[in-house]
Amino acid sequence: VKEALAEIKEITADEAKKMSNNVLFLDVREKEELLNMPAIENSIIIPRGLLEFYADEENPLYENKLNTKKDIII
Repeated sequence: VKEALAEIKEITADEAKKMSNNVLFLDVREKEELLNMPAIENSIIIPRGLLEFYADEENPLYENKLNTKKDIII
């Protein structure tokens, strides 16, 4: 956990809004959760339980939009 936290930068929602042109927003909520609060405009929606499959370049579910030089905000 310490190693993971060392690689992650936590930011506020206001900070994320200011960065919105230079980042990729990744929404990891399940479909049912999105009914209560819609996704951020232009975000990629990948449920948390499937993220490893969508991030694996060798998997048929691979999401090419994750291959970016931009920072990813989850």
